[in-house]
Amino acid sequence: MTSNLDRITQQRLAKLERIKSRGVEPYPHKYSTSHTTEQAVALLNQKRKSSKLLSAITIAGRVTAKRRMGK
Repeated sequence: MTSNLDRITQQRLAKLERIKSRGVEPYPHKYSTSHTTEQAVALLNQKRKSSKLLSAITIAGRVTAKRRMGK
């Protein structure tokens, strides 16, 4: 009988193999961006001033947050 942790590990490995079998690299070495952060902010500000739809953009970076409550 396998433990719950072993079962979860086996499920995750099976999912990883399914992703690989579809030809998708699950841990890509590169990430392609379409805009810089400044360009994305500028597009967002333009969108707020007009009724244009915002096109899809791809940016990379870290999300940081400052929690004002809690420890």
